Amino acid sequence: MDNTNRGAIWPNKDKETDNHPDFKGQINVEGKEFWVSAWKKKAGAKPGSPSLSFSIKPKETLRQAVDQLNNKIAF
Repeated sequence: MDNTNRGAIWPNKDKETDNHPDFKGQINVEGKEFWVSAWKKKAGAKPGSPSLSFSIKPKETLRQAVDQLNNKIAF
């Protein structure tokens, strides 16, 4: 199955504080992979406001992270 331009989120079983996302998952946008985090809006939000807010961050391989760190360190 082609998952291009698709994604999914699941309940966050590792949530320890209110700041941690209620849901986590991943999404593919035009062939690039991203992590997705989502928070449920708190009770008392304005009527008609969104039920969830999202944060999306690109997935990085360990090699990319090490390369970026090495580029920042002056030898």
